[in-house]
Amino acid sequence: MRLKPRKCSLLKREVCFLERNVSGDGHQMDPGCVKAIENQKEARPQTAGVVRQLAGILSYYRRYIKNLAKVARPIYGLV
Repeated sequence: MRLKPRKCSLLKREVCFLERNVSGDGHQMDPGCVKAIENQKEARPQTAGVVRQLAGILSYYRRYIKNLAKVARPIYGLV
């Protein structure tokens, strides 16, 4: 087995893995992803494909968004 030092994260209390920050306390969304989703609030989708992408992102992060069904109801209505 070969390890590349620049790709290894040993003895850290928190690592980023699959867009989640994983630590001994559990896992949370990566702050960069949170900002990307928050920026979508300001932008208005121009095509049906963009609406589908937004619905997909929201369903991927369903676990972290409180009352997602109520919040995303208008978006799912557009799809």
